[in-house]
Amino acid sequence: MKAIRAAFIAVALIVMALPCALMPVLPSTLGAENRLPAEWPALKTEEGGFNTDYPDQYEAWLQDHVALRNVWIGLHSRLLRAMNTSSQEQVVLGKGDWLFYRDMLNDYTGAEPLSENEIARMALVLDTVDQGLKARGTGLTVAIIPNKGSIYPEQMLDAYPRRDTPGTFEQLKAASHVRFVPVQEALNEQADKGLYFHGDVHWNGLGARIGTNVILETLSEVIGVELPRPDPADDYEIKVDWPGDLTRMLDPYSTECEPQQYYNDKFRFKYKKRPRSVEDLTINTNGGKVNARLLILRDSFTNQMLEYIADAAKQVDFLRAMPLPLKNAAGYDAVLLEMVERRLPELLNAPPDMPAPAIDAPSDIDGAAVTGMRLEIDKTRLFGALEEAPDHLKAVSLGVRDASGENWYSAFPVSGVEEDGDRGFSALLDEIPENAEICVVMQGDTAVKTDWVSVSEAIVSDKNDK
Repeated sequence: MKAIRAAFIAVALIVMALPCALMPVLPSTLGAENRLPAEWPALKTEEGGFNTDYPDQYEAWLQDHVALRNVWIGLHSRLLRAMNTSSQEQVVLGKGDWLFYRDMLNDYTGAEPLSENEIARMALVLDTVDQGLKARGTGLTVAIIPNKGSIYPEQMLDAYPRRDTPGTFEQLKAASHVRFVPVQEALNEQADKGLYFHGDVHWNGLGARIGTNVILETLSEVIGVELPRPDPADDYEIKVDWPGDLTRMLDPYSTECEPQQYYNDKFRFKYKKRPRSVEDLTINTNGGKVNARLLILRDSFTNQMLEYIADAAKQVDFLRAMPLPLKNAAGYDAVLLEMVERRLPELLNAPPDMPAPAIDAPSDIDGAAVTGMRLEIDKTRLFGALEEAPDHLKAVSLGVRDASGENWYSAFPVSGVEEDGDRGFSALLDEIPENAEICVVMQGDTAVKTDWVSVSEAIVSDKNDK
């Protein structure tokens, strides 16, 4: 028995010492982790004193340079996964080999749902964008890509029960007046074919093809011209070469890949400037089949749709940015906002970058309660917050008057300052007259308005501080 104990202790010591002993001959690299390794810490600070952070810095250096680091990370991840535990906070384990992104959990379970006022503000953001685009001869079409858990709830663990009330998207669709693409309905109809990767947040080639088909069908209705669409029933080749992003989050050094569908499509479009990758923030194409000009505001779900959409229209501009980049959105036959379901709350982070549409002065506000406001100015953007705001906002109007007259604009119900919440507003104007006065009206279940306030009293702000 003593010999067995001694042998066990010896093996344990060797195993513990091995990573450090092998460091000179098996140096570790962090290439798969997309970051620089921690540097060897200095005992003294630049001022000559003792570096009190030395122990923590040394531990960070050792963790980054220990030999066989990739092996230990992989073993650690697989061991935890075998015990139904994720090694990364942002990755949620599902049934079998299914993985999910944690950001979708709040909406999926309803644990921290958005309030009715937040839903109303999100709807008003979309409606105001639509209003501004219609003033330029087009309008807004919205394609919300479902979270993987919304299409495959049966693959979620029982520890995450699905909410039995409408989710954020369902509530938004009911509250907004914009045109929505029925993406979720199209995916639900063919969900049994496997439309999302197991170890990735995104849809696979077939899912993207189905999504593209229904998006282009809807855009055809918008512009009144039939755009060519990829047929989801086309034959494809399977290659096991897709490195799942969630799989890589659990183990950056994993070589595991998933099956992906590859179609034998031929495209005629050209890039105006060859992008470095489909992740580029701006991609412009021309030479597509139909004489139409499209603007696509998108996220990473468009990556697998990009070639199909680019080939459908003569000119397509793909923009990937928040706030929504709409300052120069003129001359398009259609504008599409593609956004994955879990990112919808981002609509309340900052107002879209677009001029406020001109409107008539708000009516039926004679009995509106008068409230104070904080008014800030950043170049030609007016923003701030009222002291009080009505529930279930339906309109935010901003008036500007000076000696030449009075003009009114639709403002966004978002200031860009998190603390302003439901009371915030923002309007980007072409110019702000030097001696102008400003009034803001908010209409919802009730109506409130401010007194006319001189822009000279506004706080001059630097948007980079917001």
